[in-house]
Amino acid sequence: MTKQECPTWQGEAKREEARGNHLQLNTTATPGPCQSAKHQCQKLLKWLKAYSSITTFEGREQLNIPHVAGRIQDLRRQNHEIRTEWTTEYSGGGSRHRIARYILQQEGER
Repeated sequence: MTKQECPTWQGEAKREEARGNHLQLNTTATPGPCQSAKHQCQKLLKWLKAYSSITTFEGREQLNIPHVAGRIQDLRRQNHEIRTEWTTEYSGGGSRHRIARYILQQEGER
């Protein structure tokens, strides 16, 4: 799904309109279908089935999922067996980070 096809936060047009008017806006907007936790879980599970693993950085950069660990927890609650391995990677800015690699367990590995 491209960025143009994906509805973002409901109320974004109102925020855009209000920028010039300096209006106070309610910041408790509801995520559109492409950013709901359910949709993020679907994208994440599809990736894991295709590639068997994903890092926190990959989830954020490739799938646009801000809180990958939360979505992994949701998938585990749905009885998906996902193992966590810790690794060290460098961010685009060169900073070293300890991040998780999540690995979808196949039937024989459980």
